[in-house]
Amino acid sequence: MTARISQLPVEVANSGNATNIGPPARVAQQSMEVQSTHLPPVRLSQQSVEVMNTLAPPVRLAQQVVEVLSSSVDSLFDKSFGFWATAPNRAITERWQWATDIQQARSGAQVRVSLRRNPLVQIEFDILTTDAAETTLVDALINGWQGRSYYLPIWQDRVKLGMTLDGSETAIPVNLELFGYTDGGFVGLWNSATDFQVVQILQADEENGEIILPAALGRTWGPDAWIAPVRRAWLQPEASAARFTGDAMEARLVFESRDLSPVTALEWGQGSGGPWEIDGLALFAHTPNWIQAPRITYRRRMETLGDETVPKWRQDIAGHGFVTRQEQHTMTTRAEINSILKWVAERRGRARAFLAPVRDRAIRITRSNAIDAEQIYVEARDYTALLAEISPRAYLALRDSAGWVVRKITGVEKFGDEEALTLSSTIRAGSPSSWIEAYLCEPAILASDTVEVRWWDENTADVVISHEQVTL
Repeated sequence: MTARISQLPVEVANSGNATNIGPPARVAQQSMEVQSTHLPPVRLSQQSVEVMNTLAPPVRLAQQVVEVLSSSVDSLFDKSFGFWATAPNRAITERWQWATDIQQARSGAQVRVSLRRNPLVQIEFDILTTDAAETTLVDALINGWQGRSYYLPIWQDRVKLGMTLDGSETAIPVNLELFGYTDGGFVGLWNSATDFQVVQILQADEENGEIILPAALGRTWGPDAWIAPVRRAWLQPEASAARFTGDAMEARLVFESRDLSPVTALEWGQGSGGPWEIDGLALFAHTPNWIQAPRITYRRRMETLGDETVPKWRQDIAGHGFVTRQEQHTMTTRAEINSILKWVAERRGRARAFLAPVRDRAIRITRSNAIDAEQIYVEARDYTALLAEISPRAYLALRDSAGWVVRKITGVEKFGDEEALTLSSTIRAGSPSSWIEAYLCEPAILASDTVEVRWWDENTADVVISHEQVTL
């Protein structure tokens, strides 16, 4: 965005004094630095004026006026981009891709550095059309534009405009809380694949719930027009399609976003399962849907020495196992979906650890505990041996009607069929029935820099969370 300064008069008074009138002051140099932002109006971040050829006392600037007439970003779309307006036929799969550099010791200890603050997004969906004209257009868009760029609507954010725009508007009311409009991003309006307009957003004004445009739209739009935020994207070099008849086709398309997608980083909300923090680890307590059974992978980081000429020797440097769990979480509101994306952004891919409940084996509490208790009695499971073998799994998460309590287990005593877990600090009073859930927890990071979101509609999505146990 470039600001154009159209007028800048400088009036200089008081050159010399009452008894020694000097010649008119000459402004020898004036410099102005304009900071470019998406927020109107333009803000002058630095301005200096150097005046030469004056007598004492110092010259005083009596008046200075700056008038800014133009502060804008390009309001017209790039005609070298194709606009993809054929809606997906079924679910949309988005893969949010961060980047993390991990240095790992033989013991399993890690140093992790995030390389990408915001993710790139891969979008995959099927289209199905039986209209001859649309089939021809889709074929042309794939075959003719595949090597170039597209304006791709964020389909799950697509809604009817719901109002009439006469073309003079420089702001459009939208739902900024739920949908992905951002400063400097793009918004698309369209009636059909050949009747559309793409405009860059100057500012997403959250206070007033509208997007501010750099210039008037310049054309009318009716209430039945579609509106959605738009990504700039590339189509993968290979796309497949099936032609059923001359008028019908189905295609599988995979797009890659050209730009990073800004996501607000935020821990899981207090009303949705967190954050309850201990030792710098926030608990991720969203319950998997259990429709797709959580998958568990156990592995050791083994080293095998020797070749085919000598007996081989195998050693386990780390001395303990590493567990990866894959869970599918179903979200049924847009706010919930946005919350989990913010939680993933807080992880910055695999960079930041969290506390993951071990849900494949719940803990059964056997006795009531008094207020400020530091011990809790559970059904015996040989926790002494378990915690010694899996040392990172030394945290306990308990939930009652008031929410979660997270503590570290500092000791274990066995009493017949029960074991008493000594905790790092006190907990509130509870009975076996009042504690709704109880799990061992372990420090974990996301197992991949890619998190997959499968959108079934604008308010329903499955999010696959794969995490691996780490040693702090």
